[in-house]
Amino acid sequence: MDKPDYTDGVIAVIGSGNVATHLVKALTPHVNVVAVNSRTLDNFPEGCRIAIISVADRAIGEVAERIAGRAEIIAHTSGSVPMQVLEGSAPSLGVFYPLQTFTKDAEMTYSDIPFFIEGNNPETDSILKGLASLVSDAVIEADSVKRKQLHLASVFACNFSNYLVDVADRILHEKGMDYTLLLPLLRRTVAKLEKIPPDKAQTGPAARKDIPVIEAHLGMLAGTPELQKIYRLLSAGIMDKKTDKKTYIMSAIDYDLTKIKAFAFDVDGVLSPSTIPLGEDGYPRRMVNIKDGYALQLAVKKGFRIAIITGGKGDAIRTRFESLGIKDIFTGVSKKLPVFEEWMSSNGLTPDQVAFMGDDIPDLPCLRSAGLPCAPFDAAWEAKETASYVSPFTGGYGCGRDILEQTMKAQGVWLSDAEAFGW
Repeated sequence: MDKPDYTDGVIAVIGSGNVATHLVKALTPHVNVVAVNSRTLDNFPEGCRIAIISVADRAIGEVAERIAGRAEIIAHTSGSVPMQVLEGSAPSLGVFYPLQTFTKDAEMTYSDIPFFIEGNNPETDSILKGLASLVSDAVIEADSVKRKQLHLASVFACNFSNYLVDVADRILHEKGMDYTLLLPLLRRTVAKLEKIPPDKAQTGPAARKDIPVIEAHLGMLAGTPELQKIYRLLSAGIMDKKTDKKTYIMSAIDYDLTKIKAFAFDVDGVLSPSTIPLGEDGYPRRMVNIKDGYALQLAVKKGFRIAIITGGKGDAIRTRFESLGIKDIFTGVSKKLPVFEEWMSSNGLTPDQVAFMGDDIPDLPCLRSAGLPCAPFDAAWEAKETASYVSPFTGGYGCGRDILEQTMKAQGVWLSDAEAFGW
């Protein structure tokens, strides 16, 4: 593209944030550019050829109204705001979107930054492309739909990645270290993407399905459940990519959740953690999850049949689940499939109406029999391979609530009336 001559007019960059600051710096060697205060507009130049609005998204329309008729072309720099927000401010409108993360004092190589351009007519489109070509070697035409998609992708690739480095820094600070130790690793991670796509570059415990390492990491995060949740979601997402199994969003799996009329659950490793402390008398002391309990009792109220089928024994199991309104409680079961099939038959249920959640080898026959087999995040690998849905929550920490809540939401009965707000 030929470099156009912009010496016959003034370019106004309106704003004082990171993007505006760098645009002024990048354009100054090439054109007559003026930085304009977006609040006062006091120094808005006469004879302005192009006004580039670089302010917060919510303020673009208001600034455009205030400078209406004062420039030949008015454009904005947002990736997520359509060009139409500028309508009425000038005959020629456009978007001048540099895809980069900007910090005011950071040195940058502007020629590497892709600029995405849109104009409301071919002439404006050409002029804005020419202006961008003075700065960048990558000038690309993109309408509002494409820019929004770019902006969304950038949030994942840049903003979320930076947040995760901040999380890593906090984890390291607990042991007197900091994120700078990770910089060589981060540089290598980005360098690999120059040669191979991200799905091929993925490494780590989730990519290799190293469940013991994942469980150990989750144990280290026991004091920060919000980080546990992030770790589970990201690990599940990576394993999805590697196995083509849909997880953590039940609506994404190929199953009609409105068909579900009943649920059956194992206890140990599902409604109770897989690690069970033993009392002095040798009997296990199970923990249960209050949020699981809430969802179970609500499901009963909404007319779902619930079964507990467990090899575990003890009055505490029966007492706990009876208190939630569950009537079908089978304990001390060594072979679960006959009990599961008899329960379905006696309640007039077909397999496609039933979701079963189990976590280990004894649950496999029931998982294979149920219409919707489900497993906790920390289930045995064989159970996860058999399951159509793998929850991002581990046994005893909300996996039961997860499938109950998502199914009831799909059927429109989650928090649908006053019944939901009590026990």
